[in-house]
Amino acid sequence: MRESLLSILLGFHATLSAAEPPADAYREAIEAGVRAGVYRDVAVGRIHGTERSTFFTGSASAESRFELGAVTEVFTGTLLAQCALEGRLRLQSSLRERLPRLSFADPALGAATLEALATHRVALPTVPPNLLPSDPEDPYAGFGDAELRSLLANYRLGGRAATGYSPLQFGLIGEAIGGNDGGFASLLRDKVLAPLGLKHSDFEDEGLLDAHARGTLAKHWHFGAIAASSGLRSTPGDLLDFLQANLRPENSPIRAALLLARQPRETNDSALGWNITNAGSADQNWPILWRASVTAGFSAFIGFRTDRQHAVVLLGDTDGDLSAIGMAMLDERPPPPAPRVREAEARTAPLTEYTGLYKIGGGGELIIRERHQDLFLQLRGEPAVRLFSDGQDIFDAGLDGVSVSFQREGSSVVNLVLSQAGINVLAHRLTERAPRLARNATALDATVRDQVAGDFQLGPDILLRIAKRGVELDMQITARPAVSLFALSADRFACEDDGCELVVRRDTDRKVTGLEVDFAGGERFAPRVQWSKP
Repeated sequence: MRESLLSILLGFHATLSAAEPPADAYREAIEAGVRAGVYRDVAVGRIHGTERSTFFTGSASAESRFELGAVTEVFTGTLLAQCALEGRLRLQSSLRERLPRLSFADPALGAATLEALATHRVALPTVPPNLLPSDPEDPYAGFGDAELRSLLANYRLGGRAATGYSPLQFGLIGEAIGGNDGGFASLLRDKVLAPLGLKHSDFEDEGLLDAHARGTLAKHWHFGAIAASSGLRSTPGDLLDFLQANLRPENSPIRAALLLARQPRETNDSALGWNITNAGSADQNWPILWRASVTAGFSAFIGFRTDRQHAVVLLGDTDGDLSAIGMAMLDERPPPPAPRVREAEARTAPLTEYTGLYKIGGGGELIIRERHQDLFLQLRGEPAVRLFSDGQDIFDAGLDGVSVSFQREGSSVVNLVLSQAGINVLAHRLTERAPRLARNATALDATVRDQVAGDFQLGPDILLRIAKRGVELDMQITARPAVSLFALSADRFACEDDGCELVVRRDTDRKVTGLEVDFAGGERFAPRVQWSKP
């Protein structure tokens, strides 16, 4: 799960247009996205003054249920405000105060306040280090109370400044609100959803539309112990009712909580769950409050501005980001350009046409491998990542906007361009096959298997876990699928996917102290760690 791209553009300032584009322009932009295959079933709701309107594409309707992803945090923030007003807690309450029975390895994390968490000012990792999913297509489903408490009992912030969004922030707020008894969902229903008449908003899968990613069916995501950050499901009708309450809070039974939740905090670009963007020109400014999210198979956007009594809901059942259209609608600007047509179905080239060793201009190498009819990219010193087809010769890694475009001379691939955040790197193809060493597996000694199994710290926020699988060993890195290992010698192993080699390091007493991990020729040392159970 990720927040919309707009949520990291903190310098964005909307500008007033001379005249609002006709509503048909936004509809055409969305329908162009449907034709391009970027969107599928989209629900659009709008409030403008006293008028309320909707339109839908595909099978979407006012009753259709969608995953909200990070938009959930707006509702959690409203509950936080309501609990503060009722005296159940204080915004300046610390996690240690709220969760006295839990262990905190880092006093700074225990001292983090609910307000700091709600405004993403605590330097928690984007992905929990101990997120080691059994099902990578629904990665957070197994992240339960035990995993959350284990994280608190072992993770240290390391004195780093907060770097942005982490689902752990509001996940911990949910734990702090609901206490150790898992009462968050009940409190949200009783204190926010029911008073506002939102009868179709909850954490259940019943009635959810199918999810779609890259043109194919995707699994619904579930968020376990951090559901307060991303787990809510809702309908266009409920979200319009919620935004109407925010536009006219004087008519709401939780008026004070709605007003408190929208108050700017610290840097004035965030509130309790809301992002804030100033719209205006000359000496006139007015806040737009909004939130957007993209999960594996859904996109969501909600926002409002009280100066024009204007609110927008956009919900889709694909991973196509709707936030740019949502912001344009709220600021009454022309819609963004139509999305590029997805041509994944048009790819006909065999994957072996792309494989090989590539030399990056200025130094460095990368490897493209094909395995089980999937393509993988591996940079020196890094684990391999899967590439997904976006059309003929175009792929993406699904990680932070990384994309790969292959270039041809005639019919042969000769180069690739690796792109991320507007930076393009050219790499020249040196070989037509990925390098692979001939290795002879040896029988794995049961004693060595037992000694090596455990956790190792591959990076500040990355765990590497070696787990026993019958008489074999698997290796799993934070948020990635498990990979089988085979023994080359007593203390030397290789990954089944050719992506790594591991050498076991021991002390003078033969105890395992760490691993030397070789990723495509780049070595990293991962010391052994013992994550205590809370």
